[in-house]
Amino acid sequence: MTVNIKTLVNGQKIKFNDHWHNITNYDIDCTNLTGTVYKEGQRIEIKLDTDKYKEELFEWDNCLIFNFPDDDHYNNVEVEIQE
Repeated sequence: MTVNIKTLVNGQKIKFNDHWHNITNYDIDCTNLTGTVYKEGQRIEIKLDTDKYKEELFEWDNCLIFNFPDDDHYNNVEVEIQE
Protein backbone atom coordinates (compact mmCIF):
# COMPACT_ATOMS: atom_id res chain seq x y z
CA MET A 1 0.00 0.00 0.00
CA THR A 2 1.40 3.42 -0.99
CA VAL A 3 0.72 6.37 1.33
CA ASN A 4 1.88 9.93 1.95
CA ILE A 5 4.72 10.08 4.46
CA LYS A 6 2.71 12.36 6.76
CA THR A 7 0.21 9.55 7.48
CA LEU A 8 2.79 7.14 8.93
CA VAL A 9 2.70 5.93 12.53
CA ASN A 10 5.40 4.73 14.93
CA GLY A 11 6.90 1.35 14.22
CA GLN A 12 5.75 0.94 10.63
CA LYS A 13 8.19 -0.56 8.16
CA ILE A 14 8.34 1.37 4.88
CA LYS A 15 10.01 1.42 1.50
CA PHE A 16 10.66 4.68 -0.32
CA ASN A 17 9.36 5.12 -3.83
CA ASP A 18 11.23 7.74 -5.90
CA HIS A 19 12.86 9.94 -3.22
CA TRP A 20 15.97 12.11 -3.00
CA HIS A 21 16.71 13.47 0.48
CA ASN A 22 18.70 16.63 1.15
CA ILE A 23 21.61 16.20 3.56
CA THR A 24 23.24 19.55 4.34
CA ASN A 25 24.41 20.66 0.87
CA TYR A 26 23.66 17.66 -1.34
CA ASP A 27 20.98 15.06 -2.08
CA ILE A 28 21.13 11.30 -1.57
CA ASP A 29 19.07 8.81 -3.56
CA CYS A 30 16.79 6.92 -1.16
CA THR A 31 14.68 5.25 -3.85
CA ASN A 32 13.81 1.67 -2.82
CA LEU A 33 15.50 1.97 0.60
CA THR A 34 13.60 0.53 3.56
CA GLY A 35 13.38 1.60 7.17
CA THR A 36 11.39 1.91 10.38
CA VAL A 37 9.24 4.92 11.30
CA TYR A 38 9.74 6.91 14.50
CA LYS A 39 7.19 9.70 14.75
CA GLU A 40 6.72 12.38 17.37
CA GLY A 41 4.17 15.05 16.52
CA GLN A 42 5.04 16.48 13.11
CA ARG A 43 8.64 15.13 13.19
CA ILE A 44 9.19 11.85 11.35
CA GLU A 45 12.43 9.89 11.45
CA ILE A 46 13.07 6.91 9.21
CA LYS A 47 15.82 4.64 10.57
CA LEU A 48 17.27 3.06 7.45
CA ASP A 49 17.82 -0.71 7.29
CA THR A 50 20.92 -0.30 5.14
CA ASP A 51 24.30 1.25 5.92
CA LYS A 52 24.55 2.64 2.38
CA TYR A 53 24.65 6.23 3.68
CA LYS A 54 26.03 5.47 7.15
CA GLU A 55 28.80 8.07 6.85
CA GLU A 56 26.55 10.77 5.42
CA LEU A 57 23.89 10.17 8.12
CA PHE A 58 26.29 9.64 11.03
CA GLU A 59 25.08 12.77 12.89
CA TRP A 60 21.48 11.56 12.61
CA ASP A 61 22.03 7.93 13.67
CA ASN A 62 21.44 6.63 10.11
CA CYS A 63 18.00 8.29 10.00
CA LEU A 64 16.26 10.48 7.44
CA ILE A 65 14.53 13.38 9.20
CA PHE A 66 11.31 15.06 8.06
CA ASN A 67 10.18 18.11 10.06
CA PHE A 68 6.70 19.17 9.03
CA PRO A 69 5.53 21.81 8.28
CA ASP A 70 9.08 23.21 7.93
CA ASP A 71 10.12 20.68 5.26
CA ASP A 72 7.29 21.63 2.90
CA HIS A 73 9.32 20.44 -0.13
CA TYR A 74 8.70 16.87 1.17
CA ASN A 75 4.89 17.22 1.28
CA ASN A 76 4.36 14.78 -1.60
CA VAL A 77 6.74 11.99 -0.56
CA GLU A 78 5.07 8.63 -1.09
CA VAL A 79 6.18 5.45 0.66
CA GLU A 80 5.08 1.86 0.51
CA ILE A 81 4.00 0.17 3.73
CA GLN A 82 5.83 -3.14 4.20
CA GLU A 83 3.84 -5.94 5.86
